[in-house]
Amino acid sequence: MRACADRYQALSREIARAGVRDAAYHRIDGFPYLRSSRFLASFAGQLENGGSEQGREWLAQMNQLANRGLLLEWQQLPPPRADYRQLSAQLARCGDMLVADLSRRPQLFSDIVSRARPRDHYQGWKRWLGLYPLAALPFRRGVIGEHRHIKSLETDYYRTRSEAERHWSIPFTYYTQGAAVTPAEAQALLRAAPSNSLGMPVLTEAQQARLLAAWSPAWRLPAGADNDLVGTLYWTDGGRLAVDTGKPGVYTFVTYGRYAGQTTVQLNYSVWFSQRRPTHRWDLLAGELDGVIWRVHLLPSGRVLAADTIHSCGCWYQLYPATGFSVAPRQRQLYREPVYVGASAHIDFTEAVLLTLQANSHLLIGVDNVAAVAPTAPMRRLSPLPYHQLRALPAADGQWRRSIFAESGLIESSRRGERWLFWPMGVASPGAMRISGTHAIAFIGRRHFDDAGLLDLLQAQNIGHEAQ
Repeated sequence: MRACADRYQALSREIARAGVRDAAYHRIDGFPYLRSSRFLASFAGQLENGGSEQGREWLAQMNQLANRGLLLEWQQLPPPRADYRQLSAQLARCGDMLVADLSRRPQLFSDIVSRARPRDHYQGWKRWLGLYPLAALPFRRGVIGEHRHIKSLETDYYRTRSEAERHWSIPFTYYTQGAAVTPAEAQALLRAAPSNSLGMPVLTEAQQARLLAAWSPAWRLPAGADNDLVGTLYWTDGGRLAVDTGKPGVYTFVTYGRYAGQTTVQLNYSVWFSQRRPTHRWDLLAGELDGVIWRVHLLPSGRVLAADTIHSCGCWYQLYPATGFSVAPRQRQLYREPVYVGASAHIDFTEAVLLTLQANSHLLIGVDNVAAVAPTAPMRRLSPLPYHQLRALPAADGQWRRSIFAESGLIESSRRGERWLFWPMGVASPGAMRISGTHAIAFIGRRHFDDAGLLDLLQAQNIGHEAQ
């Protein structure tokens, strides 16, 4: 047992010295074999003890997050390194032993429960220094104004979508992963899957891939500019992060949430662009790299509850409810940021969905079924890639790996000038792309993309947008 604890400690120290600590999940000081998420932390209030079935499963899930993170970090250490398979097997074996021991120690288990909540991604000192109670009021007006702008773009899009190319005077580029699995088949797969005591379906990697393929969206962008082409990320020979638009890809991953007491499956799709170009000399929103994440929330039955989206900076959160779920607008909540609720009553989430993005900004302005909008050009094929690959991205020569994200969770090269204007809201480097698990999605109040009960929260507070 002691040897296992020492192995985790030694590996963690080596990773810290190398400066390659991964920011996706929350570390618990003193327990390098455990990492937490907002989803796992949401169970803290209902865990009786570490010896219960739910307590043991909770610890096992935290150990899985830690082992995955440690292996990705280990891949970025300078050689010589141990054998990957040997290390993976060693961590799995040691993790099981340490978790079993921890489940029998009530005091330590209670300590871990109390520290499992990840820190929020707001910097309170900035809000204090920036006089947040006053500064938030003009920011709120700005958010409402932005929602009205998006609504006007959306309205214009739906008014002209049947003649969009003529209306916009440009052709489109289309992308699709191509679904080998229908949503109906995937729903049957999900219903048949056993669940653990946390309500999480027990799925193999192949089964997760089938779910992701079934709801993978198609994408449509105005053609003509290189920075509106989807690509895959790579390290150049000079160590710079770049986007290869000759190899379009979508980075996928599965997360979990909670709604009305049920554990939901969240299917995530992340696409990347080379930059957002400046539209004028002082464009504070422009910069290198741009990314968009589309997420589909599934109930245990396989029914779609809702879909939502953000840019990879956490900006522009937009919600698209499916039938049976709604978020109504409420006026005058000064310190709660309203949410943009997009038009979705016409969307059939059991069929393939097409997402239309605006040129350059890559703002989502229209969601349709593919069958409702006949593509005007051949669809380019998107290669599905695991998102965690970005947490230890190999160089072209295969000699080294490095995460595209710094230890802060940010992609340093993607910093935007807007950070000098928006800092009083307390978000670290607004506009910069960042790793999943660290997305603050509101300037006013506190809200995260990975909040386990986000849909419950939005529905309970009725924080709909005010631009309707």
